[in-house]
Amino acid sequence: VSALCCLGNSLCSGSYDKTIRVWDLPTASCTTVLTGHTGPVSALCCLGNSLCSGSGDKTIRVWDLPTASCTTVLTGHTNDINALCCLGNNLCSGSYDKTIRVWDLPTASC
Repeated sequence: VSALCCLGNSLCSGSYDKTIRVWDLPTASCTTVLTGHTGPVSALCCLGNSLCSGSGDKTIRVWDLPTASCTTVLTGHTNDINALCCLGNNLCSGSYDKTIRVWDLPTASC
């Protein structure tokens, strides 16, 4: 496990196996496995019913948790992403490329 994020009664975990697992805390059971990253998942950030994930594949994925689907893939970093922070409709991402990017999530632009 390389990243954790809580959302209500759920816990999201990112892993070196390139997956994100959504856990139901009251039952301690895995309810969903999200796949799509091609590198280790190193950062997570919950925002409403969405989950943002950063990875060693240099991308950020935005997931709609109720449908377990990836709605957006953000690209622009040139190295692994190691930090995410949600601020309103914005997402801040930090990377080993020595940059911080501020993304407008509704438009998926930086």
